[in-house]
Amino acid sequence: MDYQLSMTAATLRYHEAKIVAELFIETRNWSVVENRVLGDNLLQKSTSATAKREFGELKHRLSTLSDATLRAFGTDDLNELKYLAFLSCVKYYRLLNDFMIEVVRNKIQTFDYQILESDWVNFIESKKAHVPKIGQSSETTLKKIRQVIFKMLSDAGIIDDIKHRIIQPPLLSREFQSIVCRESPQLLAAFLLSDTDITKACEEV
Repeated sequence: MDYQLSMTAATLRYHEAKIVAELFIETRNWSVVENRVLGDNLLQKSTSATAKREFGELKHRLSTLSDATLRAFGTDDLNELKYLAFLSCVKYYRLLNDFMIEVVRNKIQTFDYQILESDWVNFIESKKAHVPKIGQSSETTLKKIRQVIFKMLSDAGIIDDIKHRIIQPPLLSREFQSIVCRESPQLLAAFLLSDTDITKACEEV
């Protein structure tokens, strides 16, 4: 998994992800989906350039998921929809996945439920030292990435808001846990499950 830094093109956008996922399941053709999304302005963007950029990012995220997971976007459960959109993000963006596991998950395992600014700074500095793409990024780009990541966590309900950043471990349904297990069991770590709980969740899948 490469460190894709293009998440700045769109935050969680779970309603939009639902539209795109359902269209793909219906048509099985990304070109057809793109033509319909952009032609009918289904993402309701003010400019065609913005719509095209956001669609491209949603396509990248959703393309990482299996057909069975994409079909799950048909859910009427809002929390489930948010978690599915977040799943596509942690699967596509290694930086987000690393942050969830190395920082957020580690914090709750020590009963620390607030993400501090220093947590982000220490995390990104460690990545700069080992990931050239991040080390070569401008501070402006890294600031935007930080903003988008915290907005994703807030939109998914994993933190209370972007100001206080109190961690709220998600309550995952058995069905959703099974979906993630079939994608990749380790992705459940990004949803803050312990290793023991991941093993238990996936042992019958």
